[in-house]
Amino acid sequence: MSADQIVQWTVVALVVTLSAFEVFRRLAPAHLRRLRTAVALYLLQPQRGALARRLGRRIAPAPPKTQVGCGTGSCNTCADARPNSIP
Repeated sequence: MSADQIVQWTVVALVVTLSAFEVFRRLAPAHLRRLRTAVALYLLQPQRGALARRLGRRIAPAPPKTQVGCGTGSCNTCADARPNSIP
């Protein structure tokens, strides 16, 4: 196998891997979030090296964006957003 073929197959493997990851990211975001959380928690253990902990902080998913009080009845913003024409 020549060097050109090795480079070609390496590029093909990289493109296929990135494509599969993108499909997984779009079709199963909850599973990906759980996987990222599990890997990040594994890397953030105190006995890991500094580089592993830094990588764990980088791949950890961001906290979910939720509005405080929305749907809990603690504010009236949801009621204010409804149109008045609905009986």
